[in-house]
Amino acid sequence: MSRWSVWGGLAALIIASSSAAFAGTPRTTAIPTTQRAVVAAQAFKPDDPVMKSPQAAKVLTPTMVSATFENLPALKAFAELSKQTGYVIEPYNNGGGNQTRYGNVTATINNQPFWFAVREICTRGNVSLYYYGDDDPDKIQLMPSNYGQQHMMKAAASIQGPYMTIVTNLDRVNNVLMATPEKTDRKVNLQIHTFAEPKARPEQYAYQPVIDEAVDDNGNSMLPDASEPRQMNMQSSRGVSFYGYVSLKYPTENPGKRIARIRGHIDAKVQLATEPWEIADPLKAKEQSKTIGGKKYTFKSVIKSSNGQFTVELITHRGESEDQQTFQQTAYNSQPVMKLIDGGNGSYQSYSSGGHGDGEAVTRQFTFVRRGGGGGGGGGGKAGAVEPTKLLIELASSTQDVAIPFELVDLPLP
Repeated sequence: MSRWSVWGGLAALIIASSSAAFAGTPRTTAIPTTQRAVVAAQAFKPDDPVMKSPQAAKVLTPTMVSATFENLPALKAFAELSKQTGYVIEPYNNGGGNQTRYGNVTATINNQPFWFAVREICTRGNVSLYYYGDDDPDKIQLMPSNYGQQHMMKAAASIQGPYMTIVTNLDRVNNVLMATPEKTDRKVNLQIHTFAEPKARPEQYAYQPVIDEAVDDNGNSMLPDASEPRQMNMQSSRGVSFYGYVSLKYPTENPGKRIARIRGHIDAKVQLATEPWEIADPLKAKEQSKTIGGKKYTFKSVIKSSNGQFTVELITHRGESEDQQTFQQTAYNSQPVMKLIDGGNGSYQSYSSGGHGDGEAVTRQFTFVRRGGGGGGGGGGKAGAVEPTKLLIELASSTQDVAIPFELVDLPLP
């Protein structure tokens, strides 16, 4: 088996089309470092069934941004973006706003979707995005562009309404089975990250996107074979970003040098509204239940371990209209928004740490590790850290099934 790879940040760069040029706005100097983006202000047509609900139409309509930056530090440009949109945008705790000097930004943005503006600032200011959202799922967290996914924001992108999809990796796999050595099976694997505006964040999403069109620059179809197995399970979203992976068919005759277009969608369940639930003094709080969106939830406990970590136990009960299998899949794959608050303004990293249940109720455990107090103070996982004063739980009260579209053009063909 052989493998050829093209990483999103290291792929051949498209000099002729940079992101600001795509918007038709003036620029003092060309910046030949950004691959092409397909930009559509509206992801869904007004007559699309998904837009019939006023609540869904509001969530799925992008936040539009206008701004002019003249040699402005990137973090100040993001502060202006935060002011316009109301979204929390700040450096990731461990990514280090002080580890790398972000660049200055010169750009004019005229009534463009939010993610277009984010990409403009990132590509000019040596900034990338953190893509896990483990301490606050609605927060947009910044990192130096050489951290993690190398120069991810400069890779080919699709901006459709409140969503941005970015190519992070392309590789080709050649496989020969010894039972049929004369045949070589060739596939191109595509990895993507999709970012959602916080207001349009999916509660669940499909790990494998649906490919509606894939063609190389010689006109060859690269659509996956219909016989290829498809991962249908939904995954929980941990923040504004979620990951996708799919295999495309490598052309068997006269393959091109570029992938001309990949068009598809990601099946998702987007939360249209949420309801907060506050548990005061959670270490001492008694078991209590609440019904949200027609479903009953029970807070069981918060337990502090000897190493200073905290484990939250939350029970989800099956709704009257849910079949048992769907209920269990949803209960195990959903990631409720939970925040521990303490008197030291601490920041917590959280993760799912287990669960059990049956067709009627599922108990999930979530572990919280304190990163430190406000201003970078200590804490971590030490037993002497400040104890939480409240637990905030945010659960979806209304959701909508959505096919999040994307279109990627002019990609390297490995």
